[in-house]
Amino acid sequence: MHNRRATLIAVSLLLSCWTFGCQTPPQPVKESGWEANAASAANAEPTPEVRTAQRGHQTGNAVVASAMETLVAAKENAGGGPLEKTPAPVVAVANVEANADLTEVPGPEASAADVARWLSTAHRQGKSGKWIQRKLNRSKPDELDKSRIYWTTGDYDGDGQGDLAAAFYAECKDIDCHGPGRWSVGVVWGSGGWSQLAKSERFAPEFIGPADMTGDEHPELIFTFEKCGAHTCYENLQVLSAHGQKQFRQVFRLGDEVKAGGARGLPQKVELVRSNDDQLPQLKVSGGLVGSAGAGNFQRVAHTMWAWDAKSQQFEHAATRWAPSDLRLHRFHDAVVALERGNLKSAKEDLDEVIRSDALRELPVDAKPDPNFAKTLRTQLGFTARFMLARIALQEGDSARADRIVEELEATAPKSPATEAARTLQSTWVETRSVPRACQAAAQLFPATAADDWVLDAVALGYNAPVKFTDDFDRGLCAGLVAPEGV
Repeated sequence: MHNRRATLIAVSLLLSCWTFGCQTPPQPVKESGWEANAASAANAEPTPEVRTAQRGHQTGNAVVASAMETLVAAKENAGGGPLEKTPAPVVAVANVEANADLTEVPGPEASAADVARWLSTAHRQGKSGKWIQRKLNRSKPDELDKSRIYWTTGDYDGDGQGDLAAAFYAECKDIDCHGPGRWSVGVVWGSGGWSQLAKSERFAPEFIGPADMTGDEHPELIFTFEKCGAHTCYENLQVLSAHGQKQFRQVFRLGDEVKAGGARGLPQKVELVRSNDDQLPQLKVSGGLVGSAGAGNFQRVAHTMWAWDAKSQQFEHAATRWAPSDLRLHRFHDAVVALERGNLKSAKEDLDEVIRSDALRELPVDAKPDPNFAKTLRTQLGFTARFMLARIALQEGDSARADRIVEELEATAPKSPATEAARTLQSTWVETRSVPRACQAAAQLFPATAADDWVLDAVALGYNAPVKFTDDFDRGLCAGLVAPEGV
């Protein structure tokens, strides 16, 4: 009872800080009142995050609904000033009595707390994960196609006793049982207790690993939630670490969109990639495809790699690898990626292939055959590749080569937007001696909307095509250049 009263008092204080702001010295977030020994599993919800900002010696705190992330402080509550990162709050540990009758398997309508008590009892009595899974699956509702529980094991708190991480279906009311259902994710500790880590209203979470991702000799708990938007489902990835204690913190999260190494798109597959040496395993996140007609047929899968960095004590983007492709548009994209990475030699080779190779295809296999569109696509990609080669020539200080490329375009396609852009590239460079400014001025001349004689736009290629034919300094025609001030 004392613990319950203390918890309620702490929550009241936190909510007061949320409303009115607090003038207190900076303190670790875990001292905010959401500590171990919550009254019951029902109270072991993911903790609100406490965002802290400091201005001089004045500190402001704010409680926010979401939980377990590395926090950027709430600047407004301290009246401005520098932001400080604070540790993510811990997840409450509930004292669950391991006294359930195992012959009475909790049905899908049972509360998460009741299921946690049954799981804790079974685990303390040495029942295997497969035994637990078999028992709970017998009580799954007909609407649930697959298992009612998924599980994995690991010694997350380093006490030598195996812990059971479980994602189970519970709290299914009459009306909800005809829908997607409710999923809880948590850990039954080998020494007793239950930590509820997250909930998913729709799809069953998937465990990946566990594996020691941070090098602290304790496994991290890695799982994904599948979420769906209007057209596409994607994975919400979470990595939680207890660092050898009975307190989890979220150390990595990847939600709606991947933005790393030029890749943008929805994460749709997560894997652990283990090297042959003693290095820590990495997370491989694959995705980028959008199931919408407007996204187009020229989308490209990207594989982004994430690895733990001991110095920064967080996951950092390690690499981006694009799925191989023999599409001419994707080879043009390869050149853009090479430019982003500063590899001019590789970019020139890719652009030359775009211009001359007969081995590349214009249309994806699943696209409707359209000879006229394919021919126009190849022609315009070739002209635009020549424009890019002129841009690279100026980067390398070879204005004579750039002049020759412009002359070739003038002779071959005087009315092409690529030719007009090349003229502007040349004249702006002469005027400013700035390749970024010249590229920006030139790239703005490429048509931004669909036209009968222009197909290199989002309408024809799809808004999720991997390259933009714009003055974008990120993945557009000026990729890899440093944008001038004011851009």
